[in-house]
Amino acid sequence: MSKARISLISAIAAVVCLAALPAGAGAAAIYQYEIENLGSGARFQMDKVDPSKRTTVRVMRAGVQQYRLNQVSGSSWAWFNHAVESGDVIEVYQHPSGDPVLPDPPGVPPTETFTVPQLTVSAGAGNPVVNGLADDGWTAYTWLDHPCDSGPSESIVATRTPGAHTATFAFPDMEGGDYSVEIRNALGDEITRNGRVPGDGRCIDIDAHLGVDTSTTPYEVSIDELDNAIATVRTVLRRSGAALADNNDDRLDLTGDKRPLPGDVIEVYRPQDAGAPAYTYTIPSFSGVVDASGDLMALQVEAGAMVGAWSCRTPHCSPRGERWARAVATGRTTLNFAENQGSGRPFDLFSTDQVGATWISTDERVKITFEPVSGDLVPPAGQLKLGSRLAVRKLSKRLKLKLNSNEAGSVGAVLTVPKMPKKGSAAARKPVTIATVAARSVIAGNNTLLLKPTKKGKAAFKRLTRGKSAKATLTITLKDAAGNMSTLTKNIKIAG
Repeated sequence: MSKARISLISAIAAVVCLAALPAGAGAAAIYQYEIENLGSGARFQMDKVDPSKRTTVRVMRAGVQQYRLNQVSGSSWAWFNHAVESGDVIEVYQHPSGDPVLPDPPGVPPTETFTVPQLTVSAGAGNPVVNGLADDGWTAYTWLDHPCDSGPSESIVATRTPGAHTATFAFPDMEGGDYSVEIRNALGDEITRNGRVPGDGRCIDIDAHLGVDTSTTPYEVSIDELDNAIATVRTVLRRSGAALADNNDDRLDLTGDKRPLPGDVIEVYRPQDAGAPAYTYTIPSFSGVVDASGDLMALQVEAGAMVGAWSCRTPHCSPRGERWARAVATGRTTLNFAENQGSGRPFDLFSTDQVGATWISTDERVKITFEPVSGDLVPPAGQLKLGSRLAVRKLSKRLKLKLNSNEAGSVGAVLTVPKMPKKGSAAARKPVTIATVAARSVIAGNNTLLLKPTKKGKAAFKRLTRGKSAKATLTITLKDAAGNMSTLTKNIKIAG
């Protein structure tokens, strides 16, 4: 398989159906056999071979020799790119290393024979089911890989029994996915057959990142994992209905003035002379801001499987300091390079770094790479001058607050009482907002805010009789010109 097999057995829905068939080939008694990808291009490996002896191997099909390998030494060896099929008989001859090469045919009985067991697999387009057929005494393990590089893998273990087995995967859409069924017996022999689910994988890779690319075509759109059953493809990129690029290929190399943008439409024609596209994709919104002073990157994207960012430093400019967020919601995702993320250590961003970001769609079939722009992501900071105890008589009118902000922007504030005693009773009432500061602008430096009582606040103050007190919380929200926000809170005791 082209991608690592990742066991997700505990997280997937599996259906295993079995039907009895007559027993098939027996297992090896001396050697271990491993055959990957039955059919053309198979990899055949033998283990537990006596390294002190000369080994000859013949692959027989219906009594006719298909391949022969002589003078093999070592306890383990592999044989590549030869077709091996179910029902083939592997004959192994081991003889003293000083003996001459065996004639063809050998003229002596083999040390051991191994009949390749029955193993067939199939999967239908759009159907998350892989069907297999194996001989008795083998355990079947079924894998399915997402067609696109970023996608996950799933594995299902079928019980050890003869006959047919069906693996039902949680993937809702299997077109273009690679699958593999491996059968094993108790002696360690392993046989694998691979396949591909019919249909286009529809893996769309959109490169809207310039970086250090100095070519005349720095941007790209590619359509990957296409079904070879359809020989040709045509790819078109449209903006407002007009074709920006049109090519009889699965790739568009785009000039600097044709950078893929949100709202552009990708059309894929299969075959290339089709009257209408087989499928289309509208590029979603994406943008990003990087602030090296705070080691922050904020990405504005639509909901997706994941979004990530990286930095690279000249002259080599290999990606470093990667940060990723999974299962992102529509909106803003902030990645902090100054903090640990998994095995990723804190990374100090430089203003001269080349940066990039990648968004991957929820179905993990679309990947967009783009370039954040420099901006301000550090939230404003403020200091409030206010005591921790206030009298009702001051709050019942207008109270001036002194706020120092480190940058210009806007501010708002609310004063809430979580528990207000009812007149003549100690019972608590619902939280009450008793005063507010209407949204207004602030300058960098000292500012005077006016805290005004609300209608409910005035009524609450009347219930707060002499000798009574209530705990209140003042919450101030600062917002700078770039939209970064910070909150200041202060607990206050209001006395009657």
